[in-house]
Amino acid sequence: PLERIGQRAIRQQPHERDTGRHWHAADVTGDTRGFDVCLDETRFGRVEWDLMGEYNIGNALGAIAAARHA
Repeated sequence: PLERIGQRAIRQQPHERDTGRHWHAADVTGDTRGFDVCLDETRFGRVEWDLMGEYNIGNALGAIAAARHA
């Protein structure tokens, strides 16, 4: 699902074992090729790549979250 507050932000759906923390993308570029990776209010870095679309951003956030919590 897409959340719009000022600048574009994309938030992952909570998992059934949700810890109350949320990975999301912030400052998404208009073509969706760049975005900041955030966990709650903490910014972890910026992704700039050739992939486009909110689906790819969601996949990236899911992979980052899985790797971080593995």
